[in-house]
Amino acid sequence: MPTTVPNQKVIQIHREPLGGNFLGINNDNWKYAARVLGAQAFLLYTYLASNKNEYKTALSPAAVQKDIGMPRSTFYDQLRKLESMGFLVYDKGNLCHFYEVPHSATHTQTACVSFNSTEEERSAAA
Repeated sequence: MPTTVPNQKVIQIHREPLGGNFLGINNDNWKYAARVLGAQAFLLYTYLASNKNEYKTALSPAAVQKDIGMPRSTFYDQLRKLESMGFLVYDKGNLCHFYEVPHSATHTQTACVSFNSTEEERSAAA
């Protein structure tokens, strides 16, 4: 039993068996992200981090809304936040790299219209 003080509760964790469908993030990395990102950006961070290393996915606001309930406008705002903090780095064309820890822009950066534009520009491009 852990040592506690009067205002603490002891929580025993019960997890489901992992199988092949689980989220694994280094504890220091997710705790840092939680501190610096805010709740909505951290939700998108964990959504992206739930994929295996080197996996490529066609990210869309519709899929994110279906999977985690994040509205389209929030999706774009939080995607920009991930980019500005170095968790998301743009590459050539529409390829973007998600990192568990912030990275500087080491790839050739180009704007991804669907991610990096205003709502009006996205509507005009659609």
